[in-house]
Amino acid sequence: MAVNPLRASTCSEKQLNALVSISRVLTYSLLLLIYSGCDRAQASREKNAAKARAELHNLELTRDQIAFIEKNVANLIAARTYWTSRYADVAPSYVANAGRKVPAKYISFECAVIVWVDELRNESVGYVKMPDGRLDYPASVDWTSGAEDIEDLIKAGKMRPGNWDRFVMMLDYEPELRLAREQKDKYSTQFISRKEHWVTDAEITLPPLGPPRYDPMNETKGLLLDRILKASAHQADLMFEKQESVSITVPDFNVGESFVWVLIRTKNGGGVIVSIDLTTDPKEHPVLFSGVVTYDISANRYGLGEEARSARMIRQRALKIVRHTIKNQA
Repeated sequence: MAVNPLRASTCSEKQLNALVSISRVLTYSLLLLIYSGCDRAQASREKNAAKARAELHNLELTRDQIAFIEKNVANLIAARTYWTSRYADVAPSYVANAGRKVPAKYISFECAVIVWVDELRNESVGYVKMPDGRLDYPASVDWTSGAEDIEDLIKAGKMRPGNWDRFVMMLDYEPELRLAREQKDKYSTQFISRKEHWVTDAEITLPPLGPPRYDPMNETKGLLLDRILKASAHQADLMFEKQESVSITVPDFNVGESFVWVLIRTKNGGGVIVSIDLTTDPKEHPVLFSGVVTYDISANRYGLGEEARSARMIRQRALKIVRHTIKNQA
């Protein structure tokens, strides 16, 4: 049968028009999906960016935290300089600026705060930021020599409070410091790599050289003294023979200092000096044993007599002396 060319051509045009229409619909739909997907992706990016900004903003120090640092940092530096340095060894830059304001930066992380004194890096101090935001366990700062600036130190995770590892370890052993697993993981990984941080420009006053001024006894200081004595007695029980009698001398201190050196002396004049990391909240948190300063106070290390000097300083500044009979630790 013969085919009408005109009819065949007309059918083809109709089919072509239908295909074009379908193609347009599909194209519009596809474009709509693409645009919609882009909008959702953009919205997601904006949401994540807003969340990141909010989390970063949450690292900004509160007025209470800044007030605590401003009140605490001078006493903290003064005590550390007095107990750990012979004044002849203090950096000339410190001597030149003692009693003056120097620029500093408050670097706030999720779990810690560093008070960084760029021109006097050895005077920098750090705090553990507790889950409730309170600053505790002050300490000097460990940092890696050779880094050019703060960002280099932060990027390498090489700037942290000097007592950080001890604090993290004690989270597993001290009942008063036990945290939920998620919180503990945050502390454990805080300085492993670069973390988000908030930097606030500030000034601190370097304290003058000389013995610190000590606050009178109050409830908080009394609670802290009790914890120091208990921790020191426990260390004595681990170091000396059962039934031996020792004296424990705790020198004066201020609440907010980072450590105290305690003299544990035997009847024959020998003994040791131990260092105890201090808490700013003895009502809730324990003090932490940080190490032995010297195993023999009668030694003359390097011919400098540092052991005897340290023991003498503790006795001269004695706040409390107690007798303790060594107990069996088995």
